[in-house]
Amino acid sequence: MSIGDGVGFVLRDPPAEEMEICRALQPGLRELRNQYVIAYYPKNQARDGKYRKVEVKLSQPRGVSPLKAHWRLGYYAPIR
Repeated sequence: MSIGDGVGFVLRDPPAEEMEICRALQPGLRELRNQYVIAYYPKNQARDGKYRKVEVKLSQPRGVSPLKAHWRLGYYAPIR
């Protein structure tokens, strides 16, 4: 099984037994159940086309598997 970029997954050489298939799907299904999307609205509303950095910080709760975050490092503000 391969999981790429959070877009989906592909089974390669699927197992013959139904329980093996279920076990193979568990990591991907677990990841899908634990995905969140957050919105970002910048304080700087200037439409100047300049590059703006984005920083994301995570607080690791006790007793939880290590958190992973994926985000863009920055963006260009719109012009006009």
